[in-house]
Amino acid sequence: MQKLLNNIFSKYYIYFGYTIFSLPFLEFLNSNQRTLERVALSKFCLYFFILSLLYFFFFYILNKIITSNETKIKITFCLNIFFWSLFFFEDIQTFIFNMWMEDIGNNFSAELSIIILMLFSLLFVNLKFSRIIFNFLFFFFIFQHLVIYFELAKANFFEKSIVTNQFEKEDYFLEDDLKFIIDNKRKNKNIYYFVIDNFTSLNQYKVLGGKQDIYEILKFFENNGFTYITNTYSSFNDTAATFGSILNLNPIITDTKDISNDEYFELTYPNNLSTFNFRTGNYPALIENLNKINYKFYWLGNYKFNCKYYNKNLCIDLDKKQKSSFLENINLYILKTFLINTPTEEIIRLLVFNLEKYTTSVENYEVSTFSIKNFIKSIKEFGSNNSNFYFIHNVDNSFPFKYDGNCNTVTSYIKKQQEFNINNYIKSYLNSYDCNLKVLKEFVSFVKNHDPEAIVIIQSDHGPRVLYEDITDLRRYEIFNLVKVNNGCDKYISNQIDNINSVRLALSCATSSKVKLIDKKTYFTDKINVKNYKTIEISTK
Repeated sequence: MQKLLNNIFSKYYIYFGYTIFSLPFLEFLNSNQRTLERVALSKFCLYFFILSLLYFFFFYILNKIITSNETKIKITFCLNIFFWSLFFFEDIQTFIFNMWMEDIGNNFSAELSIIILMLFSLLFVNLKFSRIIFNFLFFFFIFQHLVIYFELAKANFFEKSIVTNQFEKEDYFLEDDLKFIIDNKRKNKNIYYFVIDNFTSLNQYKVLGGKQDIYEILKFFENNGFTYITNTYSSFNDTAATFGSILNLNPIITDTKDISNDEYFELTYPNNLSTFNFRTGNYPALIENLNKINYKFYWLGNYKFNCKYYNKNLCIDLDKKQKSSFLENINLYILKTFLINTPTEEIIRLLVFNLEKYTTSVENYEVSTFSIKNFIKSIKEFGSNNSNFYFIHNVDNSFPFKYDGNCNTVTSYIKKQQEFNINNYIKSYLNSYDCNLKVLKEFVSFVKNHDPEAIVIIQSDHGPRVLYEDITDLRRYEIFNLVKVNNGCDKYISNQIDNINSVRLALSCATSSKVKLIDKKTYFTDKINVKNYKTIEISTK
């Protein structure tokens, strides 16, 4: 062992340092391989590969510049141990806060945590200490790697699914429907399908303490040709399954019909919109049916699910010649998720607070790429084509909430775990809700003036789940539901129009074809998230 130790210290310290450096990346891949969409994970693997190359390049240069082996070893150990320890920052900060600073006016837990991590890494400047602890470190990090490799191999090669059912896509339009629609294509109408994440019903908004007059809001919608539908519940408990079911015109999984994990993963959003699926002809049922009637599907994503990362051909992009900048091609959401336990967000929060850059009103700052204002600006330049399906996913009503009731960005939207409580969440949620109502009014006015014949669905994918622990609590599923259809379709408006039936209704109303609704049902599933998953129907009666 002593000979191995001497060899590593004299020659192979860079490679041993890499086992330390790479561990947070591998742990992230192992922990998220079943929950994060594959496009995001593939991006993360690319970033890991690039950073690995930079790691070896950096230490290669260091090896050329510094002649002393002892100095090389000190720098390598200190930097890699410090990098690895940064991923324990959140746990250390929470512990310090709960133990000593919860009742103190000034919170220095973040600063103290960073100092502790720096002092810990500086211990490895002492080669005597490094040699003493080396045996433990060597076996510890090698063991961590072996555990991760075992888990990755087990999940990807040895765990066999016993589910044999396959999801069957529906041909929504029959031959007679297709002939009628094609022959009468000039009468087709655009479809706007606008989903606001985590947006509860107006009734629950008032119950939670919302201040706006819902009767005035409803009157505004009515005057602009919209109908608000009460007592509506989402199809599933989360965005991935709800959107997956919307895009496939049917529930992708039920309490009586299961599918394999791999197929479920491909059917959930946003995986089902990925370029890979489209290249292999594996379109969601909605898009297959839209293709048959010569409709174009456009997707306005968000900072979490940017269409440019998944399928550029679906993006609403007017300036086709404009090249994306380097930063625009970086998936910041996946990096933010990876760095969530490090001091990165804390440092950003402190910089934002000191520079006070995020207090400007929405009216005064540059329009965000994913804002409804930018969408409206884009659509106005699209022309008068009447065969488009616009799919808009807005996450501005999700935690962390970025806006107050007047749509001003707030400096304190990055909340640390120890500061979180239900009352603060509800207050921020209602402020964000008010801002989204303001955005909705702007969107409704745009539709009335720009595309008055259009079919419009404005819904949420689920309610504020964090407020209700019981998975059968209907408030978790109660959603905002606003629709605009033509005169021939208004007879179908009822609380039967949930997430799935709303898109089926929109297809029929936009093409003046037969309306084909299905039984309205709400499901809870934790498939993929846990090994012993369950899918149950939630009673809405």
